[in-house]
Amino acid sequence: AVKNGALDAVIGGWNVAGLLNFGSGIYEPIIASTGVSTLQIWAVRNTGVNAAGNATCKTYNPSNPNSNYLNPAAWGHPAAYTLGNVLMETEKSSCGYNLENLSLSKEFRLWNEDSKFKFGADASNAFNGHFWDNLDPVIATPGFGRYNAVSPARAIQVHGQIIF
Repeated sequence: AVKNGALDAVIGGWNVAGLLNFGSGIYEPIIASTGVSTLQIWAVRNTGVNAAGNATCKTYNPSNPNSNYLNPAAWGHPAAYTLGNVLMETEKSSCGYNLENLSLSKEFRLWNEDSKFKFGADASNAFNGHFWDNLDPVIATPGFGRYNAVSPARAIQVHGQIIF
């Protein structure tokens, strides 16, 4: 314990909490826009064609229209009034994510034993890491196999409370 009252007021008694959320990615749906009109979900997987596009999670470039996470040639539309053979892409999952949320707070004693001022800050995505989101799953569209969103940036919320 710190014996110096002024030093204790500055460096002692802090509370720290964190929430870590890590994921490896999920399987993505692949959607056809032809075939059985009420079931616009089944696509045809072209065997022998690699599902992976020409970009990885680290090399994907949203500014380059030729940068694809999924290979458009790997899927096609089913014949009219038939079902395809794939609903979810299971060879290549979406990009993973790391989210670190942190909270820091401290109570300061005010004019008597029962009165306090509590100060704190909460940071969502504290280290400002980003991951690709919202993969376009509709085959034969210009955006198929491309991400069109990114995770939110860091957000910090500061709060105070007077307890008496």
